[in-house]
Amino acid sequence: LDRGDATTYARQAVVAGHDAVVVVGGDGSINEAVQALAHGGTALGVLPRGTGNVWAREVGIPLHNLPAAAQAMVNGQVHTVDLGMAGDRYFLMWAGIGFDASLVKDLEETQPGLKRQWGMAAFLVRGAALALSFMGSRLDYRINGRRLRRRTIMAVLANGRRYAAYLDLAPNARLDDGILDFYIFMGRGSVYTLRHFAGLASGQHVHDPEVEYYQVERVGVRGRASLPVHTDGEPAGQTPMEFRVAPAALHVIVP
Repeated sequence: LDRGDATTYARQAVVAGHDAVVVVGGDGSINEAVQALAHGGTALGVLPRGTGNVWAREVGIPLHNLPAAAQAMVNGQVHTVDLGMAGDRYFLMWAGIGFDASLVKDLEETQPGLKRQWGMAAFLVRGAALALSFMGSRLDYRINGRRLRRRTIMAVLANGRRYAAYLDLAPNARLDDGILDFYIFMGRGSVYTLRHFAGLASGQHVHDPEVEYYQVERVGVRGRASLPVHTDGEPAGQTPMEFRVAPAALHVIVP
């Protein structure tokens, strides 16, 4: 499929009045389909065939076994979950600003075949190289009406618990609670960048004084320099940008 095809096909299914759309792919393809399915009556099903398969891991869809995943969809139940919005684009799992979005942009624009060939290893290799030169930026936030300024390595709005396949970013997140879990990873330079990813890998980021956590319905982000934004692992523009929750916006089929 070419970029945008999943949105086109999902929109056709909605217009035709189909009960469900099943995406055979990864989180990027799911994100494209969500753009057409949001606030509609057509449910999303998934057969995981992507790099990280974060959504499948989040809800327990079998990985590496398409027949088992298909059976899980046939026997599954339809639930209603929230979506997030980054500007006018929906996201199902998370939106990132700063380091992780820069990494996504780097892989998409300068190494387009690397993710396909190496899978998650591509993120580790390119991420390590980027971390050595990434300095972070001073950003202004408007969070639930409160204004903050923080030197930021990256910031992530999470709809679910999981992040980047194997990491539990947001232990308090729920897909249907009407809020997003927002983490600001603060600092400057490679030492802080590596510190934060070590904290994410060990789950200790929730105790790190250089990580701030908020539950939010709406967040505004801006700074002197524009920073890239990604949604569900796909480039989604740059700051300044407004983020918000879209409660009960999507029907999903889960095991």
